[in-house]
Amino acid sequence: MDLSKLGLTREDYITALYLADRFFSIRNQRQSKDMAEWDGEQSAYGIIICISACVLTIMLYMSLFGGRMDYTAIRWHMINCSVWGLVHLGHYASFAEKAPFPQWIQVIEWRRQKERVECFTRSVFPAGMFFVMIERMLLTCAPSLADKRIFNSIFAFLLIPFLNAVMVFCFFAQYMDYVWYYNPIEMFNIVTYVLFLLLFVVYFVFCLFGSCCCCCVLFSKKRGRKTPATFVDMWLLLIYALIPLVMYGPSFGLTTVSFVTKNLMTYILQSEFFQKIMSGGGGDDDDKGGFLSGLMPDISTLMNIMAKALSALPWFLLVFPVVQVILAILCVRTYREQFFFLLTCGRCYNHRYKEDNDSVQKNWTIGGVQPIPIFASADAAPVKMDCGPPPV
Repeated sequence: MDLSKLGLTREDYITALYLADRFFSIRNQRQSKDMAEWDGEQSAYGIIICISACVLTIMLYMSLFGGRMDYTAIRWHMINCSVWGLVHLGHYASFAEKAPFPQWIQVIEWRRQKERVECFTRSVFPAGMFFVMIERMLLTCAPSLADKRIFNSIFAFLLIPFLNAVMVFCFFAQYMDYVWYYNPIEMFNIVTYVLFLLLFVVYFVFCLFGSCCCCCVLFSKKRGRKTPATFVDMWLLLIYALIPLVMYGPSFGLTTVSFVTKNLMTYILQSEFFQKIMSGGGGDDDDKGGFLSGLMPDISTLMNIMAKALSALPWFLLVFPVVQVILAILCVRTYREQFFFLLTCGRCYNHRYKEDNDSVQKNWTIGGVQPIPIFASADAAPVKMDCGPPPV
């Protein structure tokens, strides 16, 4: 294509090539096979990986064996994220830019497909949150569904067998003889994040309407299953989804730019809309190229921001397990209660989630002995004491 027809000057062309080279040089950085000098960043990587692995192990233990855990989607989602998060940490420990253990994983096929393995593990959280937010909207409208085994079984099936089967298929589909339009696991990463983003917007609008319903519940004289805590949990899940949505943004941008470059760049350059923009809107010859020259400072600033975001991406992915656990403890009631149960060695919340207060009061000791009232009621009948003669 003759770039002069689009109004591009030689300086614009060189600047665009420089920005593109800078962007892809950050993306294609590789860890040298020879062991580099051990520096502070490698030590920090190793410490964060170990801390994140311990945190994920505790979260997995609480999700599997926690007595305060209910059978909602967030539980199955956390099990998924904990298991695949440990795989992701092991992958990063061997293949990150400052990997503390660069020779740890020696599987040849794993090393050859390391970028797609990373794409696989990055897709777990946004894919699972799609189902978690749908379930929360349903539970906000009808809290009694949380006690239905069929309802809980549906989301357990969607989050554990179904979602994992889809991800595994997308990863191994590249070995099939079928020629795919684009690599399935990378396409899965793009689609899941887009769905996560769109559903987050829908969920935010739902929370606004839910706040109006909360006012009706507060002033209603009829007591039902909906309580103010129902709507508090609704808003807390929004916070739980917001921070990871931002942290996964650079990762999604990395996959998206690669997809656009490989598949859509030719179509974009040949489109009539792009040619009008590059030619300054189809005006006089003196104005051609001026539009692009005016945009170059903004494009340069945008590329610098993207470069910094890509530089921070490894740190985001390393600290994300810790951030996820902190958010789960702060924003999810069952995990918050289970955490205090572990922290106090069982002194707080020492009963299961489904037990009501009457059952807890009845079994306040192991033997089920009821507390003796100190003061008898005025209406209570006198107790006859049948005292026999003392034994001889």
